[in-house]
Amino acid sequence: MAIIVPIKNRDACLAAFLNHYHRIFHSQGLCYQIFAVIQTADGYYNRGRLLNIGFVEASKQGFDCFIFHDVDEMLLNPHLKYGCENSPANFITRRIKPNHLTPSSNSFGTVCGFSTTTFERINGYSNCYWSYGGENDDLYKRVVKLGFNISRTPAEFGLYFPNSLSQSHKPNLKIVSLNKMFLNSNYSHSEDGLNKLSYKIVSMEYLKLYTRITVNVMTKNDYCLKIFESKGYINSTYNPVLFKDK
Repeated sequence: MAIIVPIKNRDACLAAFLNHYHRIFHSQGLCYQIFAVIQTADGYYNRGRLLNIGFVEASKQGFDCFIFHDVDEMLLNPHLKYGCENSPANFITRRIKPNHLTPSSNSFGTVCGFSTTTFERINGYSNCYWSYGGENDDLYKRVVKLGFNISRTPAEFGLYFPNSLSQSHKPNLKIVSLNKMFLNSNYSHSEDGLNKLSYKIVSMEYLKLYTRITVNVMTKNDYCLKIFESKGYINSTYNPVLFKDK
């Protein structure tokens, strides 16, 4: 089982994550490997691309079960075992946060499991959501469109609390607007995902506690910008520096 964790400037969070989950997984006797996919400093965070990259690289090592896991989510009940079935699995039922409601029925993607076949059928995550927000909703649309039923963890097992080193993120409103427009568009999932993934591996480190994959996710002529142009969200003179901030 491959645990894929997307990261950008979150090494302290990652250390807490590793300490927490190694204890749980060892006590459960799981056969697993953690892959932290680290985005280089340039460019806004692109969680979907990082998770797709983790899937591709872990697949090369023969894994056929993938858990896509945010570094901020810490499992409270150590009796919940991660795994993959024929249907996509959603593991979070509730979060311990002030004034936080139980996730709705279409909440999906923060901690989820896929077999190789299922993930390839939905063409993975979208590569076109920058900063924070949109890629999980898009993933849910992909799963539903292909008729998959989501396996959801019972409430007594799927309780999570926030990583103590988690940080809040100030959204870029321009990118949030682009993400919302793209989510509500009718762009085909078959044209955005694993089959359009492009990246450069900066380094691959096989460490004692995890495999650290540092990547550059930006490309000179990014196809997502071309999609945005074709839909009129931006024009051809749009300044790509928006995606080269932080």
